[in-house]
Amino acid sequence: MQQHESLREQLLAEVEAIAPILAEHAPESEKLGRLDDATVKALRTTHLLRFLCPRELGGDEADPITQMEVLEALARTDASTSWVVGNLALGSAYAGAFLPARSAQRIFADGVPSMAGMNAPRG
Repeated sequence: MQQHESLREQLLAEVEAIAPILAEHAPESEKLGRLDDATVKALRTTHLLRFLCPRELGGDEADPITQMEVLEALARTDASTSWVVGNLALGSAYAGAFLPARSAQRIFADGVPSMAGMNAPRG
């Protein structure tokens, strides 16, 4: 439990630290239809793009409550940034969790990549 609380505090502190940058650049991101470069650069200084990824691949493997609190904190500043972070973090988490071990080791060899994809239930 203490490990979850420590990670939650760290991630929320990172959100708070970059919130002024996100708020300042939100209008530009909206105009561009994507996150602007300053926002992406700020995100890359944090663990926010890897916080869902399995630990054995370099991620933080955040628990579900931490995940929601972090995305909620981001959304208070800029909902679009929260949406992008959630999707990119989930992309690497799914890849890390479900790829064959050999493939995952190769893809994650240089750290947790930013990945986006589509998840469609089949059945």
